[in-house]
Amino acid sequence: MIVDERIKAVRNRTAAGGFFITYCLLLIDLLYRQFYLKQAPGDYWDILMIWFASSLYVGITAYSSGMMSGQASRQFKIIIPVVIVSVLATSYFQGRYTSMHDLPEIILMIVVMVPVLYSVFLFYNYLNRRWEKKNELDT
Repeated sequence: MIVDERIKAVRNRTAAGGFFITYCLLLIDLLYRQFYLKQAPGDYWDILMIWFASSLYVGITAYSSGMMSGQASRQFKIIIPVVIVSVLATSYFQGRYTSMHDLPEIILMIVVMVPVLYSVFLFYNYLNRRWEKKNELDT
């Protein structure tokens, strides 16, 4: 059988579509287990790790291939509001933090999550800059 570029493109598109469907269904399953069933992450850690590994692969591949060129600064600006809203929404929906006595724990989660996400985006930005230099796109 002859394999030309068109057949390879269709095969790649099909695999990418299957990955996207699996990725989204895993996210829906995680959200369902977390918020509706109120399971602890230890009850579904295997699914959680698969989803995180997939997310990490997509992020590293996108940045190291130059797909996200020029978007790093915009992403840095939205990290803090996204972390604050995510922590507050998760706390509200789980009903764990209902009084002002829980405020220090919420603040601690925000203070820990922001530097972790910054470091992930710095790593992604490093991969992107390395790709740009390798392909002589340094501006």
